[in-house]
Amino acid sequence: MPTYKLKESIRRFEENIKQMPYVSDKEYRRKMDEEKQREVKREISTTIPPKYWNAKTDDIPIDNTKPFYLHGEVGSGKTYYAYAVVRLAILKGELLPKLVNFPDICMTYRIAPFDSKQEIIEDLKCCSRLIFDDLGAETPSSSSEELLSSIINYRIEHEKFFAFTSNFGIGKLPYDSRIKSRIKGIVKDNQFKFSGRDRRL
Repeated sequence: MPTYKLKESIRRFEENIKQMPYVSDKEYRRKMDEEKQREVKREISTTIPPKYWNAKTDDIPIDNTKPFYLHGEVGSGKTYYAYAVVRLAILKGELLPKLVNFPDICMTYRIAPFDSKQEIIEDLKCCSRLIFDDLGAETPSSSSEELLSSIINYRIEHEKFFAFTSNFGIGKLPYDSRIKSRIKGIVKDNQFKFSGRDRRL
């Protein structure tokens, strides 16, 4: 559920309480807290896959309020952390990051007709906060670099939040030096490398 719908739902609930004959301040606060908790749980369940409903951002020394770059071995926890950032935004009532699996969006973009390609680009350009998950894991193609370059350029020029997870460090991404340099410029030193074995094994 988008954040504006969550706020609207709580507003309607609050108006309904006010129309009751009598509600003490204590009871009013209790009912509001219960409704907020229900709405938060509903938004988490409709926005985040069940596997990540309880994901937390603990113990990772980066600032997730700023553009960041996570990299490490497959299964080390990068996607878990990205969903934890989305969950945290829901809990705080903030604008939600749009979390996009980059290989999936590249495949969609490659086979899409021209009009749909433009819609994909505009959606990724204009969302307030964007996280590309699994950057560099797509099948290399001119269309994937075209998509990535277009989004990076726009979001840099308009100073929009952009974060990344990848199996590769920035220097080892399968892109030209210009794209890698721009990614480095976006995240600066707000990077973290996961180490150790695949946590899923």
